[in-house]
Amino acid sequence: MSKTLAVLGGRSRFGSEPVRFVKPRLPSYESLRPELQAMLESGVLTNVGPHCLGFEKELAEYLGVSQARAVGSGTVALQLLIQALDLEGEVILPSFTFIATAQAAVWSGLTPVFADIHPETFTLDPRSVASLITPNTCAILGVCMFGNPCDIVALQELASQKGLALIFDTAHGIGSLYKGKRLGGFGRGEALSFHATKILPAGEGGAVCSEDAALLDRVFKLRNFGREPTEESLRLGMNGKMTEFAALLGRKQLKGLDQTLRFRRAVAQSYREGLGGVPGIVFQKIEQGAQSNYQNLAVRVFPEKYGLDRDQLFNVLEAEGVESKKYFSPPIHELVYFQTLAQKGQARIGDLRESLALSGQILNLPVHSEMAAEKIDGICEIIAEAHQQSKQVIQRLGQEVLHA
Repeated sequence: MSKTLAVLGGRSRFGSEPVRFVKPRLPSYESLRPELQAMLESGVLTNVGPHCLGFEKELAEYLGVSQARAVGSGTVALQLLIQALDLEGEVILPSFTFIATAQAAVWSGLTPVFADIHPETFTLDPRSVASLITPNTCAILGVCMFGNPCDIVALQELASQKGLALIFDTAHGIGSLYKGKRLGGFGRGEALSFHATKILPAGEGGAVCSEDAALLDRVFKLRNFGREPTEESLRLGMNGKMTEFAALLGRKQLKGLDQTLRFRRAVAQSYREGLGGVPGIVFQKIEQGAQSNYQNLAVRVFPEKYGLDRDQLFNVLEAEGVESKKYFSPPIHELVYFQTLAQKGQARIGDLRESLALSGQILNLPVHSEMAAEKIDGICEIIAEAHQQSKQVIQRLGQEVLHA
């Protein structure tokens, strides 16, 4: 029997203990204390110390790449990757992504060209990319969306045909697989993030990964003000180094990453089973040959079948004490700054009908280390009950809007 939803006057299911959207799995203080104490006693807190070097080595081994360079954030990683490649001109990237992807390109002097996404995988559509290539195009920037790898093979073929650099924003992607290989070594290089909301949280931090040793040598110098071993500076750099605190946390987190991935994939499977019969709730498609880490668990809400639109379901979940997110709504090209760039001819916007449609229907459900089975079951029940009581919900929410 359906329960009365909180928006209809019922008791909030998780009101006394809300379900958070993100809750990072962190090591205990006791497990950190010996190395932390030694770090403080040494006085080495940054400038590529032993934990930074250790993290780079262990990360490269985990990802199956020859080298990695740890930096201050995922955004810095993407900026340094672009700058180390000496890219100039236009870069084609999705509009349906976090703003940092496009900002890193602009900070690095590139002109963003916004391409559309595939409506089922939510990743960059190679057909849209192909339609936007001009003589000014220098690179394609693919994004691992919510942990789902993009169509790397198709993008690589396109980049090779047109003589373009192919790079990846893999901020969401550590631990995800493509064709049996962990993300990190595809294209000319990949940028990873270890922000507090990510699967491997180091507080802040990022990394540039590549099989190109010369490229990573340039990243090594650029993250330290562009300085050469002689302390001569031959090009513009930045202070992009990872601190020893973040590197220590990253090393500890890396040891438990496979366990975290197994847990998140199990949570995603539980959601799929719990919501599989609910009309109008459609999960992000993971193509054959790919495996998501489920950085985020994304669904599309089709109101004509579900009975409520995305925003109405968001309100239902909020009333029940469930935190969800509308990633990414609006898409980047609709933000004022990038609209202004486009008006000035400093950005181009393709046909983004799929990105616009998805941004109005996307909803991300909670996935984290404390997602017990009863919480997942409860969230699935709420979503199913909201479908069953959709007419009453619309009436109640409409009255609240009228009286606001």
